[in-house]
Amino acid sequence: MPPRPRRPLRRFLARVLLAVVMTLVLFGVIAYFAVTRYALVAPTWWQPPSAVDPGTLETARAVENGVTTVLHQHHEPDQTWTMSLTCADA
Repeated sequence: MPPRPRRPLRRFLARVLLAVVMTLVLFGVIAYFAVTRYALVAPTWWQPPSAVDPGTLETARAVENGVTTVLHQHHEPDQTWTMSLTCADA
């Protein structure tokens, strides 16, 4: 049986292709984690509202009750309806 011909070029191209694909996957994973990290961080200007301030609690309850009231109102099935929240309400 004659020996198989060697194919160094084909093997080299396969390794290069594998290296390129692995590099692209690595960059994709790094980009995913970088974007996720920055997307989950609150901006520096954001100041969360005080949860113990009575005015904040009353406003939050009023908004929640208003939204609940609108969502539980009777609407005809074929009627298109919307809900809006103004800055004064918020």
